[in-house]
Amino acid sequence: MYQSTFYILLIYIVLAVPNTQAENIKPYLKLDTFLFSETSSIKNILDNNQDDYKRGGRNQYASVWLEAGIKKGAWTATTLYREEHRYTFSPDTADLYNSISTTHTVDSGRRYDIDLGVERFRSKGLRLAYQFGKPNKFSLQLGGSYFQASHLLSGQLTGSAFANSTSDYDYQIDVDYHYDKEVLFGRSNVTSPDGTGIALDLNSTWTINNKLSISAEVKDVYNKIRWKNAPRTVASATSDIKTIGDDGFVIINPSVQGVHTTEDTFTQRIKPSGNASITYNLDDKKSALLIKSRFYSDRTLTAIGGERRFMKGTVSAALWPTLGAVELGYRNKKISINLGIDDINPSDAHTFWLSLGLNAK
Repeated sequence: MYQSTFYILLIYIVLAVPNTQAENIKPYLKLDTFLFSETSSIKNILDNNQDDYKRGGRNQYASVWLEAGIKKGAWTATTLYREEHRYTFSPDTADLYNSISTTHTVDSGRRYDIDLGVERFRSKGLRLAYQFGKPNKFSLQLGGSYFQASHLLSGQLTGSAFANSTSDYDYQIDVDYHYDKEVLFGRSNVTSPDGTGIALDLNSTWTINNKLSISAEVKDVYNKIRWKNAPRTVASATSDIKTIGDDGFVIINPSVQGVHTTEDTFTQRIKPSGNASITYNLDDKKSALLIKSRFYSDRTLTAIGGERRFMKGTVSAALWPTLGAVELGYRNKKISINLGIDDINPSDAHTFWLSLGLNAK
């Protein structure tokens, strides 16, 4: 009820804003989905399968941003749905997890340095944005969103493990995390917390001259999600109690010391993410060179490519060397679409993104 009333008020504000140019109200749609896994294909991650495991990975990301509403002049008012899943880990952590869950063979004599950080949430809410400046020169859109959040997961796991043989290992880990479901030590009767969040985002374009232009979009320039009655576990675990499985690989019943609590309030913050591009127009006035980038948490990805005018719009292609991915796109005055993938067989893809826009510029 509260969200519906607030949305109606937002629409009223947008429609009531004086506009000397008397622009028509336009439908607005924006989708940005980004999936990325260094250690296994996206399909196998979803299937909880490590058959195609690759060593050396440090990141897994999944991000969904979907908003739909209206645009009138410089104002945009939408409903917003988004999800964020961010996992950062040491290569040793990924190797040990793969050994335990799949191969049942650890590297004898190896020390594993364990470090895992995770941030996750799902949200539904409202977004209001205003665009300053002129799109053909310099423009800056400032957006603010208010949302209700669920699916909390936020925290850190650190420690070390040592492989005594190919089938036996010891470990000691420290855990401090908040959650909606306890997944490590079997805590039962957990009530999922409710969260309320706010976030700011920026979207800018700058046409420097008739050859060079720059655009950038940054999500979560500022954000804060406040969770009420958030379950938390702070504990240390060691591999003191062991049995041997049917295949000869050790099974550990961890010895745990720590506390389960429920905090009245917990504030979760998400690091900024976004993308940027530099466009250099060639002398034929139909083609251009591109440099593009995407960044999530502490990871920055870059691409090189080009674009050309085609059928009252512009087609583009870019190569992302680090990912081994190809991106194809098309845009005109109303619609834009971009698709990126790193394998012709979607089942084997480690990277995938899809961006759609209607009146999003």
